[in-house]
Amino acid sequence: MNRDRLLWLCVATPITAWAAQLLLAYFLASLACFKGIALPVASHLVTVAALIATVGALLVTRRIRSDLGAGGAFLASVSALGAAVLLVGIALGELALLFVRGCA
Repeated sequence: MNRDRLLWLCVATPITAWAAQLLLAYFLASLACFKGIALPVASHLVTVAALIATVGALLVTRRIRSDLGAGGAFLASVSALGAAVLLVGIALGELALLFVRGCA
């Protein structure tokens, strides 16, 4: 895979991972509340998968940044910053799930 495609994959992965995590966590919470069953493990697995995908994109972006031109290096830096922000958002969402019950 060439560097430009890999860079755009790294740009899209954190955004997609966080959106999928939010949608799947909402679906699992609503299913658990409606059916009266607990699905905390599935919810935590979705969050861990999103964290792994975001960390992977962040590391790959930082690694290929030096191989790109000036414009690509700037895009890689901004993408790494965005991935770090989304990583914090995903981690804080998981932190809330650890301390607060989904259904009251």
